Amino acid sequence: MNHDKVTWVWSQNDFEGMNWHDVYVYAVAYDYDRNVLMFDLDYIVEWISPSPTRSHFLFQVAPATLVFNGVSHFNIQIDAYGYTGIMTIEDVIREYNAEDQSWSWLVNSQSGETTFQASGYSLFIRQPPVESQTQMLGLDARGGISFAQTTPHNLDYQPSILLYVCQPPQGSHPPHVTASTPAVHPSQLTTLLNLSILLLYTLLTILLTWPLVGQLAGSTLFGGRDWQEHSVRLGRQQLTLTV
Repeated sequence: MNHDKVTWVWSQNDFEGMNWHDVYVYAVAYDYDRNVLMFDLDYIVEWISPSPTRSHFLFQVAPATLVFNGVSHFNIQIDAYGYTGIMTIEDVIREYNAEDQSWSWLVNSQSGETTFQASGYSLFIRQPPVESQTQMLGLDARGGISFAQTTPHNLDYQPSILLYVCQPPQGSHPPHVTASTPAVHPSQLTTLLNLSILLLYTLLTILLTWPLVGQLAGSTLFGGRDWQEHSVRLGRQQLTLTV
C-alpha cells in the first residue's frame, strides 16, 4: 500500500466515509479529568476484495487510537470473555441531540455495547498499515497496548481509568495507572465539622465562665464568703457554678 495516500488522522467530519465493521478493540480508557474516552484498536484501512487467484479477503490493518472528546454519560456493558477476551465492533452509530446540541454515540460490538455523549472524535493511525489475512494484528505484531496519539507526537499521560477488554499476553503486565481520588472523603468532612463545633463550644464556655472562675479562685475559695449559684446559658445548655 502506498503510505503517501494514507489518512493518518481522521475526525468526526469523516464519519460517513469510515468503516467500523470487524474493527478489533484491545483496551478502553476513560480519563475523567479531561472527559476523554479512548479505544486502542486495529483499524482496517482497506478491505481488499478476492481476486481470480484468491478466494478470500485481505486487509490493510494498522494500530490506532480512537479518542472521543467532551465525553459524558459514559456507560459500557460488555462480556469480553464470551469472545476470547476480544471486543469486535459491529458498528458505530451517532445521533444528534438538537436540544443540548450534542452527539449521542453507540459503539455496538459482539460483546455488548458502549454508550456516551461526546462532542466529536479523532482517530490516530499510529503505525503504517500492513497487509493481513485477518482483521486483527495481534498484540505482539502491533507492539502491545497503547493510547498514544501519534502523527507526529504523542501525548504522554496516563488515563485515569483503564479497562482491558482483551487479556494481555502471558508474562506481561498492564501499565501502571493511578486513579484520582478526592483529597478528603465526605465522611472525613463530617468528622472535621463535628470536631470544629465541639472546639468552638468549649472555647465559648471557657470565655463566658472565666470571670466566675476568677471570682471563685480569688475570693470564694480563700475568702470564706457564702456560696452562691451563678448560671450561664449557652444556647440550649445551662452551666451552673456555685460560688
